[in-house]
Amino acid sequence: EIWRSNPYHESVDELRDRVKGVSAKPFIETVPSIDALHCDIGNATEFYRIFQMEIGELYKNPDVSKEERKRWQLTL
Repeated sequence: EIWRSNPYHESVDELRDRVKGVSAKPFIETVPSIDALHCDIGNATEFYRIFQMEIGELYKNPDVSKEERKRWQLTL
């Protein structure tokens, strides 16, 4: 968790500019109070949770129907 310790002692604005990515930029421009880093972390966490659920379901039930697999893929 190096990003939490801020080893280069950057200001909040410098950190925001550095982490502002393609996916987070619209959020920053429309709602300035949202932190780009937290948006990206939240999105990644949610994706990982859904991905882990799909892997778990596939592991528990390897003979699942094509329709069920498509439903999982649409969720992702």
